[in-house]
Amino acid sequence: MAIYHFSMKTFSRSKGQTATASIAYRSGTRIECDREGRTHDYSKKTDILHTKLFLPPNSPEWAKDRATLWNNVERAEKRKNSTVAREFEVALPHELSKDHRIALVADFARQIVSRHGCAVDACLHDDHRSRTPNHHAHIMLTTRKLEQTGFTQKTRELDNRNSGEVDFWREQWAKTVNAYLEANYIMKNDQFVQIDHRSLKDQGIDRQPTIKMGVQASAMERKGKKTDKGDYNRVIKTYKPEELTRTFKVMLKHAQEMSNKVNFIHRRLPEVKRDIQFKQPNLYQALDQMGISTAPPEVLDIQINIEPKDSPLKTWDKDGLLQRGLTEKQADYCLSEQRRAFNPLWSEDAQQQQLEKIRERLDIQIENGSIGKEQSRGR
Repeated sequence: MAIYHFSMKTFSRSKGQTATASIAYRSGTRIECDREGRTHDYSKKTDILHTKLFLPPNSPEWAKDRATLWNNVERAEKRKNSTVAREFEVALPHELSKDHRIALVADFARQIVSRHGCAVDACLHDDHRSRTPNHHAHIMLTTRKLEQTGFTQKTRELDNRNSGEVDFWREQWAKTVNAYLEANYIMKNDQFVQIDHRSLKDQGIDRQPTIKMGVQASAMERKGKKTDKGDYNRVIKTYKPEELTRTFKVMLKHAQEMSNKVNFIHRRLPEVKRDIQFKQPNLYQALDQMGISTAPPEVLDIQINIEPKDSPLKTWDKDGLLQRGLTEKQADYCLSEQRRAFNPLWSEDAQQQQLEKIRERLDIQIENGSIGKEQSRGR
């Protein structure tokens, strides 16, 4: 079923990133970077479905060439810590055909060009290694407006989180996708398939969000190998708390087994070292250099409680936060941040310490007026 995913990131020289390398990778092309004097060659990538440039009216002729466009992007920035490009990464509905996915991204790219006057380079990908469809697009934006004379002023509205531009595009992506799903009669249970940019709480859905899989876990899942993270997300999606508890117990059991192995190695290493003193002097010396003694070790007592339990911790209430002068959005952010301290795998003391750290950080942010900026960065 179609899912909602929209994230924005920036590429900055302070992080060692370049616009030429980034677009070469996403477009699967070979680009020579004039500023670096290097060639970025990703022409052998096989997951590139479609790429296309979208330019404002009256753009210069050289902008139609991808390599020239992004080299001029680098040339327009003079500072060593300049932000050289932006990217909207979006998930594409697998229910749509290839041509309709291409048309969807093109429609969205033209909206960006029309609103901000920047150049947009859209690259559609499809990871063929995955057993399930993984259609997505990398929509690269220049950080400056492109006019007949070349690149001009920065599109600062996308830098200012208080401008609401990123939130606008998050919602606009959902509206654009839903329009294409409806126009192509993509239905399930006699209803049009739709995606929603809002949080689960704003949608009125009472369940925990899934966790990020990461590269390694995702690769294992693609190969048909189940992972703890994958099991956790599958249980979350079933809305069955008893299965979630059972999954926690399995994960904790694995941790206990690992601690038992560590205990066994801890007990046996001195004995092994004594046995190999004359048979394998090189290995004996290596163990000696690692600080492993031949004396019998103290017994380690590593125990893990595999019974998840609720925490009695109390968080700030929303009314109290609003009375401190916070907006509704900032108060919701504080509440969501505090929930990060609740973890059934941790002891109550550990949860309390984590909660105190979170509150201390939030207090500082409230005082200096920076509250909510982490949320804007997509945390």
